[in-house]
Amino acid sequence: MNSHRSASHSDEFEEKCKSMQIMDVRNLHKIGSRLLLALISVTLTACTGEQAVNARDQLPSSCLNDIEIAISNTTGDLYNQERHNSEHSEDSEPQDDRPATMQCSANFLATNTKIEGPSRRFIQARYLMLPESDLFREPILHATTMYSDQVEEAEISSTVRKLHYVADEAHYWHDEEGPFPGARVIIRDRNLLINISFSGEDRSADQEVPMSPIEAQESAQTIAKAIAETL
Repeated sequence: MNSHRSASHSDEFEEKCKSMQIMDVRNLHKIGSRLLLALISVTLTACTGEQAVNARDQLPSSCLNDIEIAISNTTGDLYNQERHNSEHSEDSEPQDDRPATMQCSANFLATNTKIEGPSRRFIQARYLMLPESDLFREPILHATTMYSDQVEEAEISSTVRKLHYVADEAHYWHDEEGPFPGARVIIRDRNLLINISFSGEDRSADQEVPMSPIEAQESAQTIAKAIAETL
């Protein structure tokens, strides 16, 4: 009797899962993308029996310090010339409902400014971690929403592409609108968002010109992948 009731309950649960998944597809035009994302996440978790992923409770211990090989590979000859590092930590520990943040950069300059070729490479990483608090009761969901908002905003003026197999999700694009044109990558690892910028100039015929967009994008992706491997 108990086994029969258990089997019936299992069949009923499976049917509910199927109906929920069908509903998601049939009502795509009725629900916003963010709500749909949350609904699908809950549906898949319930149907597969997977446990929720734990949110991060602190920022990574390093900003750019652990990816020197990637930095060397993307800055070339400038790596061993003039270098300026800056690291700025603000609210490195989450307090109440305030996110934890961390920002750092590395600026590489040519010591001989008269030689044609790369004259400057600039790398910046900005970290933001949403804490599990009264305001952010679902920090991973909040981070996912913030991530989607940034991607949608970038799509207004740039061609945004998905960067596969990096953290939970990652996208990249080339920013022509900002004061420092260059490549951008955004990474989400659970409730942690990381924004990476890579830009630079090359000297050609006694003038500075922005580095190649293709080279900037490839370099930004290299940095992003290296950072993701340290998480």
